[in-house]
Amino acid sequence: MKSFKFGIRTRLILLTMLSILPVFILMMFHIKDDYQRKFSDLQSDATAIADLTANNFEEYIESTKQTLNVLALSKEVRELNTSGISSLFENVKKKCNYYNNIGLTDSAGLNIASAIKLTSPVYSNDKPWFKRLQNERKFVIGDFQIGKLTKKPGINMALPLNNLPESSTLPAIYVAMNLDYFQNLLANIKLPPDGVINLIDRNGVILARNLSAESYIGRISGAWTAFIFNNPNNEKFVEVLGIDSISRLYRYIHVPKSNGSLLIGIGVSKKYLEKQTNEILINDFFGLICCLAGAVILAWIISKRSVIKQIDILANASKKIAAGDKDVLVEINSGAGELQQLATVFNEMIASVKKYSEQMEFLVNERTNELNNKNLTLELVIEEKKITELALSQSEEKYRNIVETSLVGVFRSNVQGDILYVNNSVLKTFEFSSFNEIKSKGSLFAYKFPEQRDRLMELLKQNGKVENYETSMLTSNGNDKFVLMSIVLNDNILDGTLIDITDRKEAEEKLKNLYNDLVISKENIEINLYENNSLLEAITQSEANLKETLAVKDKFFSIIAHDLKSPFSGFLGITKLFADNISDISIHELKELSINMKDSADNLYKLLENLLEWSRMQRGITEFEPDLWILFHIVNENIYLLNEFAKQKNIKIYNKIPEKFEIAADYNMINTVFRNLISNAIKFTHRGGEIEIGISSFNSDSHQKIYVKDSGIGINDELKGKLFKIDERVSRKGTENEPSTGLGLLLCKEYIEKYNGKIWLESEVDNGTTFYFTLT
Repeated sequence: MKSFKFGIRTRLILLTMLSILPVFILMMFHIKDDYQRKFSDLQSDATAIADLTANNFEEYIESTKQTLNVLALSKEVRELNTSGISSLFENVKKKCNYYNNIGLTDSAGLNIASAIKLTSPVYSNDKPWFKRLQNERKFVIGDFQIGKLTKKPGINMALPLNNLPESSTLPAIYVAMNLDYFQNLLANIKLPPDGVINLIDRNGVILARNLSAESYIGRISGAWTAFIFNNPNNEKFVEVLGIDSISRLYRYIHVPKSNGSLLIGIGVSKKYLEKQTNEILINDFFGLICCLAGAVILAWIISKRSVIKQIDILANASKKIAAGDKDVLVEINSGAGELQQLATVFNEMIASVKKYSEQMEFLVNERTNELNNKNLTLELVIEEKKITELALSQSEEKYRNIVETSLVGVFRSNVQGDILYVNNSVLKTFEFSSFNEIKSKGSLFAYKFPEQRDRLMELLKQNGKVENYETSMLTSNGNDKFVLMSIVLNDNILDGTLIDITDRKEAEEKLKNLYNDLVISKENIEINLYENNSLLEAITQSEANLKETLAVKDKFFSIIAHDLKSPFSGFLGITKLFADNISDISIHELKELSINMKDSADNLYKLLENLLEWSRMQRGITEFEPDLWILFHIVNENIYLLNEFAKQKNIKIYNKIPEKFEIAADYNMINTVFRNLISNAIKFTHRGGEIEIGISSFNSDSHQKIYVKDSGIGINDELKGKLFKIDERVSRKGTENEPSTGLGLLLCKEYIEKYNGKIWLESEVDNGTTFYFTLT
């Protein structure tokens, strides 16, 4: 039993020692982290000091450069007055004690003026700074040297004089820097113990140093100088054995604006950092050992009273149970804590094993069923999620397709005009082949008048959005475009739509010109009436007739204005619908709206074309050039032009004009007559119907009846009386709601009567219509 007690106690003590082990590991990690942190902080501080020092030297270099520029612009230097220059330099040197000397050389390197009196010729052409000045012809910084005039160590900074009008040589002005000034700057910098900071020239020669400067100024800093200049501004610290035989971590950076001539090197001692880290390690380790010893002693004392005695009782009870005694009870007094609870559980264990086994079996079955149900529910949820994700993906694809195929331009750009997105309609409108072509040009919108963009941006800044803003732009090929834009400004991003209204603007311009022509026609009539006032009675009658004619034409213009207004209203309504609800319009709806816009455009174009022809007839400017034409070919040409329209309604058109029948007429006039009559026949004929064109007789009679016959819906008597009258509004829709203006028949009447012919019709409701006309 003693060996068992010894084993338990040993385990407790080992457990206590193991509990201290994480503390020891954490302490070691802490020491390592503290070392790295201190090392990083030391590097950061050293880098900051080096950067600050380099900036200070940069300011000094810039100040010296400005001083040389000022001296170069002085009157004495520009006139090359050597005595005046020397006097000027001497005064500057007295005020700037950090200059050993200030001088001026000619292109051969001969010093021609100096702050120090020249007693004999002194040349600088053997100095590296002078050679670099001749080659580079700009401000240069020299290397360490002992001045020929000053007899002091220093470096030269020089500037070429390029602005002397009377000199063919290239003199140079220079200053000899006093290294004591640099030494004082570095001596005032606070560094960690054994820390060093050096100012080095391009040859690796030390110019200034904060430690023992007297012994190191003018000496080569080390064999690693080549590495320094081959790795400028290297962010890493390099461990180097210094010239004073002390190993340090060095960081080197070039002094800005020194053109690579000066370098700052700062070194920090690793011994200083290691010393601090070792002191922390020794103190922490001693404290840990003391804690470990106290814990072991305390565990040894407590284990016997609190653990070993109660374990003996449990061990004896376990032996009895192993011998088959199921009625054994373990008694441990209440002071035993967890071991008393263990004894209680030990006593209850045997009695509850069977009952617990039965309960576990029931719970296992119940849990199994519950997990199966949850798995089924989870599968349903996953399936539903997949369906939702698929629907979302399809919805996004549908929206993307709607935008890309939309006839309305959709774009996104920033306020600077850089394009972020455009759809195909925008590419087509502005004559781009691809989005990459837009990106290569930098901007999509080239405003024809820049002030229009300024006005647009002003409105966006005031209101956050602009609706139906009309402007003129240039395409990638330089063509004019009129567009109607609606734009929303959000966080410097412009989201907008645009519609190409170039055709509409051209139609408006044609309408305006037509109106002007009509006004001119009216004015000409009034002028003629005024000039013929000698025939008062005839004028009175003519005036009455003219007023009646004008009244009829005014009514006609009112009808035409109404017919023009309807398609334009449709255009405006559809474009507003695009601008306001583009994101909610489906592909099917877009297609229907596009078809409506096309139908309105076709009807408007036909109306304008007929109206223009009628206006030209009224003003007598239509030129007629009668000639002999084979009528069969003219009819075939018009059937070919309208055949697509007829095919859509499955209508057959038959040309029964004799192939050699000739007619004397103006080609454009007769084409216009047949085009209008055949177009009307197709429009008012049901699907599957027929149209026939022929002549009623074929003989030498000078009046031949030509007819266009359809099997359509016919015309009632009331409508017949309104046809061919300018003051009656006749516009009814075709069998498939095709629009109609009634102006085509009026134009046919005007043309036919121009040739002393007649036009009339025969029609019966639902039994078709036949139009006849004759030409002399």
